[in-house]
Amino acid sequence: MIFELELAMAQKCFFEAMLKGYAGGGRAVAVREMPGYKEYIFSKGDYLVVDQYGSIGEKSTGTTTILVEDEPVWFMSYMGYYRKEDLPFLKSVLKRTYEKGEFIGGRGPLSAMSGDLVYTNKVSEEGSSGCLKGSFDCFKGEESICDQTGLRGCHSYWGTRINRPQ
Repeated sequence: MIFELELAMAQKCFFEAMLKGYAGGGRAVAVREMPGYKEYIFSKGDYLVVDQYGSIGEKSTGTTTILVEDEPVWFMSYMGYYRKEDLPFLKSVLKRTYEKGEFIGGRGPLSAMSGDLVYTNKVSEEGSSGCLKGSFDCFKGEESICDQTGLRGCHSYWGTRINRPQ
């Protein structure tokens, strides 16, 4: 029961952190130990959200980890590529989803449009036993941005809760 309460609070902290970070236009700082990477740090009480990302050209990778009392309780990872000119659209769809408090694999809505750009988020049907599709407990999927000519970029993502030792 205690872990479920921690996880519910972790999900609330996730949305707050994302709105103060990348999607919300926050200011990232360089990760000294990882050249080319930046991070956003958000803390609330015993909860700490560390959101790190790096890119080489259009390719990017990132992780988001939530810790409670310095122990990891949740983790998300993503990798892929996007065109630089599409990042404002990506940020806007992520932000709208986070503002609504909707967890759809930790990314944007199932679909969104702006001009001729189309964002799609496909949450996988797969999951470990007892896992609800796309739930905060465990999830994976792929998001993409397309236009009339085809795919402009995408990210694969996955994440899960981490059971703390008793």
